[in-house]
Amino acid sequence: EHSDFTMLRAVRFAKPALAVAALGLLASNVPLARADALPASPSPSPLTRGPSPSTSTSTSTSTSIGPRYRHIPPPPSFLANHAIYTNNVGPGKIERYKIYRSPVEMTNDSPQSSSNEELKSKDKSKELCVASLRFGTTMNGHKGVVHGGITSLIFDDMFGVGYFIASRGLLGYTARLTINYRSPLPESSEAVMRVKLVGVERRKVFLKGTLESPDGKTVYSEAEALYVIDKSMKRLKLGEEMGDAFD
Repeated sequence: EHSDFTMLRAVRFAKPALAVAALGLLASNVPLARADALPASPSPSPLTRGPSPSTSTSTSTSTSIGPRYRHIPPPPSFLANHAIYTNNVGPGKIERYKIYRSPVEMTNDSPQSSSNEELKSKDKSKELCVASLRFGTTMNGHKGVVHGGITSLIFDDMFGVGYFIASRGLLGYTARLTINYRSPLPESSEAVMRVKLVGVERRKVFLKGTLESPDGKTVYSEAEALYVIDKSMKRLKLGEEMGDAFD
């Protein structure tokens, strides 16, 4: 019986048509997403440590992603004309947006994996990536509150990263993005966004995500997304730009 790690490697090296089949097997033990699939109050599963947003400042805090999480740098081609990196990252804006790939072991249910501090989540969906975020004071809608459109923009970008990891680089598109806003996200806040693979059905890839405080106690928003793999089964080369982040 193949482990999920083996299936990830299979998707990595398979021909595009076989990659979809392998991706389906990888997600076969988690339910497919529905419009009402996200729980109203998910159990916190902190992967970071640091002060709550109410006590955060614009200066750097002790928030950190676990050592087994691999940083994914933005592709150089994204820096020139990207909706986030080009115009919305900087002092007073999105002051930190660092994406990390979750440990491959997140996809295993072995006692050794589940005992690790980074794997405390009881959610059996397969975590794909995590973002460490800090917001400034010029991304607001209501006074002192980060605009929901900024949250939506980051969710869409992070779902794209998660999709890219899950499909091993197959060209695909956002078909649906649904966001439930749970709590106001204060300006000058630290936050963590998580993206998980929920299920796969033919060329449909279902994902879900949360934006929460670093300690996991406050959920600012939840989202679910549907991505569709392009019929061409073309494999993108973004992984080459990002080094070994997807090995």
